[in-house]
Amino acid sequence: FCCPNGWTSYDLYCYKVFEEEMNWEDAEKFCTQQHTGSHLVSFHSSEEVDFVATIIYPSLKASFIWMGL
Repeated sequence: FCCPNGWTSYDLYCYKVFEEEMNWEDAEKFCTQQHTGSHLVSFHSSEEVDFVATIIYPSLKASFIWMGL
């Protein structure tokens, strides 16, 4: 299992933080264009939330962030 360059893996999924300002619909469309099967992130466990928080934290200085899965 290998994530695309610039993405981070967790529990057989790949994650990437994006900082461009977009509405939900445009962000979802953008995610689906980045990698086959990718979508905006959704959480399925508290451990996944903790993991995502660690990779989002460095971007919190930005006004807008969103994440693809």
